[in-house]
Amino acid sequence: MIPDVVEAMTAFAVTADQPVQATATWPEQQPASDELMTAAGLAVSRHAPVISPKAGGEADAEQTLVVAHPLAMKGSPYGVVAVKVAAPAAQQTAVSHLLQWGAAWLELILAGDEQAVTTDSPLVSEVLAAALASTERDEAATTAATVLAQHLFCERVSIGLQHQLTLRLHAISGMAQFDARTNLVRQIEAVMDEAVTTGKTITYLPSSPDDPRSVTAHAQLSQHESGRYVCSVPLYNHGSVIGGITFECHQDNAFSPAQVVICEQIAALLGPVLALKQRDGQPLLGKIKDDLIDAPLRRLMGPQGFRWKLAASLLVLLLLFGLLPGEFRIKAPTVLEGTVQRALVAPFDSYIMAEHARAGTAVNEGDVLAELDARDLKLERQKWHSRHQEYRKQYDKALAGLEHAEARIAKTQAAQAAAQLALLDEQLARTRLLAPFDGVIIAGDLSQALGTPVERGQVLFEVAPLDEYRVILNVDEQDITYLAVGQTGQMTLSALPGRQFPLEVEKIASIYLIEGSSAFRVEARITDTKLKDALRPGLQGVGKVVIDDRSRLWIWTRRLIAWMRLQLWKWLP
Repeated sequence: MIPDVVEAMTAFAVTADQPVQATATWPEQQPASDELMTAAGLAVSRHAPVISPKAGGEADAEQTLVVAHPLAMKGSPYGVVAVKVAAPAAQQTAVSHLLQWGAAWLELILAGDEQAVTTDSPLVSEVLAAALASTERDEAATTAATVLAQHLFCERVSIGLQHQLTLRLHAISGMAQFDARTNLVRQIEAVMDEAVTTGKTITYLPSSPDDPRSVTAHAQLSQHESGRYVCSVPLYNHGSVIGGITFECHQDNAFSPAQVVICEQIAALLGPVLALKQRDGQPLLGKIKDDLIDAPLRRLMGPQGFRWKLAASLLVLLLLFGLLPGEFRIKAPTVLEGTVQRALVAPFDSYIMAEHARAGTAVNEGDVLAELDARDLKLERQKWHSRHQEYRKQYDKALAGLEHAEARIAKTQAAQAAAQLALLDEQLARTRLLAPFDGVIIAGDLSQALGTPVERGQVLFEVAPLDEYRVILNVDEQDITYLAVGQTGQMTLSALPGRQFPLEVEKIASIYLIEGSSAFRVEARITDTKLKDALRPGLQGVGKVVIDDRSRLWIWTRRLIAWMRLQLWKWLP
């Protein structure tokens, strides 16, 4: 009940001639300071409260207050309680009064006063049992109010509960029904609203009002009821105010400070019971609303719940940031390819004789990359060369003997042999695989395949130029509709993560081309020719194509929204 407590301690079994030993401290597991121990020792030795407004030093004398109050049983001291409060000296009277009330309540408990009401008394048990036995919220409130009025000798006990931002009266002792539009009901609701608004207990006695300006409704109700004593106690549930209880009785039955504390304890126990009854009586939609909307709002708007407030603040900032426009870009895996890629294949069935270059080697036009076995071709050429010489001799002999028929046959055979020789010469020339242009070998390594056979048409090397490239983007099928020819973007390669290469979309595949994944092939070119020296065919990375400016929230949620729309369309009839 005391706000801004810095530290506190209690000590029992104390005597005036022995130093005080702390029995319990707050915060827990933290020893009491010398200021508290000194004040507690003075209170025990003097048998009177001790107030030290200058505790804590000259620098903060007006900001720190130490109050110690002795605990006595039948005039004999048995303990002491001391608190250190971060409050000015002007608050010392209020703090001292609160400690006195607490001490009186504790003394009544320990003394076993039969007239004192405690948490173990039959009254508390009877009130809770009556409230729990009722099935409806209003019935439970009426029963509890009636029991409290009978045992506390009150003229009237009223219970009200909050509904959103308004407080409504739900129970009056001894009355099963009442008209909510009467002036009396409105006065009682105004009285409860004062206690609910402050969150503290308010007591009003016409003979000694504390501050009539702060208890206007209490004063009006007391005057309307011929000067009754009025006490209002707020109802709590999980730290939040949910309503209030108003006690009205004659001045000669006014509550003592100890009884006010007991009324607060009863309210603290009755609040969760009424809240439970109210929740049980709600329809299903009301329970869902309470769990999903009202409960989080209470945590958010209440005095506690720092984590909820922090999470809500971060969520609001995230939403505000999401409403700002941002650059919408389509990202996709990229592969760098040469604009022209030439494949060198085996011209005929043969064997690998020699290897002069492999994948990754930069070559010039006409460089020999590999040689095939030409021995069989050379033997074949020698055979046809001999035949060609023989046919020429036959032709010359027939021509000299004027044997025209024989001359024509020999001439034809010689031409056939010459053609065969030309074919063999072409094949011999092809045994040397030459680079078709300046570039780099991107595939092919025959260093471990010397002497192995190759078949006609088998790819042995792939060569690409070093100065002309195209970028292949494997775009997901969900993003392909956003792309258009002429859009620009950037690419970053895994081998060069610190550099970005500008690109422009040139061609978009109209059909599904990438096998094994849901992606389409999109071709782009690198627009900055100065950066091409650092590139090599086959490099991979990530490319981003700029579409337009859209809200960041739409960019973040577009895939989820598209998936939800597709699923909704799929399952709706």
